[in-house]
Amino acid sequence: MHSETIERKHTEGEDLLNVRVLQRNLVYAVGIPIEFAREDLLRSKSLFGGFGEIVKIVLSRRKETKPEKQTEGVYSVYITYLKEEYAVEAIREMDGFMLGEKTVRCTFGTTKYCSFFLRKIKCSNEGCLYLHEKGRDEDSFARDQMFVLKTKIEKIIEEKRPTEKATSSDGPKSSDAENIEELSALFSFKPESVAAQKHYDSWQFNPFYRRATEDVHDSGSSSVRSICAEK
Repeated sequence: MHSETIERKHTEGEDLLNVRVLQRNLVYAVGIPIEFAREDLLRSKSLFGGFGEIVKIVLSRRKETKPEKQTEGVYSVYITYLKEEYAVEAIREMDGFMLGEKTVRCTFGTTKYCSFFLRKIKCSNEGCLYLHEKGRDEDSFARDQMFVLKTKIEKIIEEKRPTEKATSSDGPKSSDAENIEELSALFSFKPESVAAQKHYDSWQFNPFYRRATEDVHDSGSSSVRSICAEK
């Protein structure tokens, strides 16, 4: 009986090893130009700080998994908000936002289970940001659940949307195959080593999130939503 219990716990740990849990208050943004890669700017009301209180910001120089996609001077950022609704609003409004000459793309961040938790051992790291308790099943995803993950994120964004008629996006749409390939990078992509950031898992550029409505200002014949760095 004892050996069966140990074996069952070991199996449960292995099952959770490759699971990533959606963090509803964590925003992962890519495409941050070097001139905006400063915490004070990102916390400002004109950028991510305008959606609610930010608990933590971690910047990292962006590294693509495919060499042909490498872009110099572009950063990714993890933004932890105090509340889930702040993160949802930030994703809705900042995904597709122009910073200088770069387009910012936003999605939810994920985290994984602490290795100590998986081994049923108490974690001695007081600052550990990994999960130490079972996450919600509806927010937990494995490698073969990319379509489920896509649908889940879209549902969260839609549920939090103010009552309004959604308008279709005129932007280019990626195929499902391309979308799933990018989401798969959630389990393989690793940013440059940053001590405070190693607890998070990165997402590749994700084309699923398009704002249904947005405030724009006219520039000639086209509507553009952007911000430029001070010279």
